[in-house]
Amino acid sequence: MLQSTIIIFFLRFLCLCSLKVEANVPDDTKLEKDILKVTSNPAHDSGDGCPCIDASSLLASIPSRSCGLPDGEMGVRLSVEQECAPLSYGSSECLSHDLYYDSFCTLDHVNKKQISGYCVRPWCYVNAELCMKSSERIYRSSYFPSDTGIDLFYSYTKCNSTADDWLATFQGYNEEPLKKITLRANIPDYVAPMIYKKDPLNGNILTATGDEYYNNSIPFQGVYIDYVKKLMKVSIFM
Repeated sequence: MLQSTIIIFFLRFLCLCSLKVEANVPDDTKLEKDILKVTSNPAHDSGDGCPCIDASSLLASIPSRSCGLPDGEMGVRLSVEQECAPLSYGSSECLSHDLYYDSFCTLDHVNKKQISGYCVRPWCYVNAELCMKSSERIYRSSYFPSDTGIDLFYSYTKCNSTADDWLATFQGYNEEPLKKITLRANIPDYVAPMIYKKDPLNGNILTATGDEYYNNSIPFQGVYIDYVKKLMKVSIFM
């Protein structure tokens, strides 16, 4: 009996995780119930190795994106096409932030427009430096590029979710499948003189991967880096 109960629970969990929200189904009431089922169950946090952060002060520091919410509070405009979102957008916990504040995720009961899968995926802004030491996958926010003066990273895997829907929708992923082509990549070991960093205090080559290894303000150097830079100079991307 216990085994059957566990199996049923697991099947329900799979159904919930694979839920695809669409607004072109005939029963709008059913759709709203499905969305309520997703948002009323808090997303599971994978742990403290890659913590969610409160990014509200960072978002408030971009004058060019400042806007006013209906309640009179200050908000942030995610892009020129988006409506004003609260400064708490993406902050502090794993939530389906886009479902609440992304104008592209608004249900259209009239035109029955389809909603992208990313709308219900939980995610949060994270501490990039700590996350690089974890197994979580992080991305730099495309909403706030370097010219905004802030450096924001987000993670879906931190929230036991996936970024595939978001990447496919807004960054052109999967537009041209590789079909039968297989790509293999190898991350080189930290071995001087092939790849290394220098101690910012004395200029000596660091012999081990300490905190400096994860510090993006300290550049990698070495044969591998020089080789890639030379490839970039002769490539079509420069």
